[in-house]
Amino acid sequence: RSDAMHNVKRGSISEAKQAAMRAKAAQYTALSREALAARRAHRHDAESLGLSAQVIALNPEHATMWNWRKEACVANHAEPGPTREAALLAELQLAQAGLMANPKSYCCWHHRRWAIEWGPLDAHVGR
Repeated sequence: RSDAMHNVKRGSISEAKQAAMRAKAAQYTALSREALAARRAHRHDAESLGLSAQVIALNPEHATMWNWRKEACVANHAEPGPTREAALLAELQLAQAGLMANPKSYCCWHHRRWAIEWGPLDAHVGR
């Protein structure tokens, strides 16, 4: 096994950093399991959407979470109006945060495009 990738030597990871990485992985696993259980139960409430947002914050490439958010938006906001615009802004902000973490995230870009097509904003929003 080589100790270099792209001619960059691999450094050793401190025990504290390894512990932090394990804790983050455990948090991600627990959140993902809880969010996926809520999705299987077809929950589209604010708490469930909050879970999916937390998972996406840790991993913007989690396509299932993005798709679940689409399902929830369509189910909760079928008619155009202020609540749909608020949901759209929330989706765009979440996609923006994901893109700030990973600018090449296909999941974020696709969700952003879907959100724009799903609920075009009125001209007065955001002014």
